[in-house]
Amino acid sequence: MSDMTRKRRRNTRILDESARKIILDKTLASLCKKAEEMSILCDTKVSVIIFTWEKPMLCLAVFNQGQ
Repeated sequence: MSDMTRKRRRNTRILDESARKIILDKTLASLCKKAEEMSILCDTKVSVIIFTWEKPMLCLAVFNQGQ
């Protein structure tokens, strides 16, 4: 029987600049989706603020289930 689970990635710095940007974009999308889910499930406001070296403020998202 083959193991169909994905292997966990190690948390190390990604040296390839283009790969790092792609993973950052995917991770940010996933993080914002999870924050929105949390605001719906817990009926509360959830804010996400992300700072990077390249841009002062990359993402500011506020999720409110009621609005």
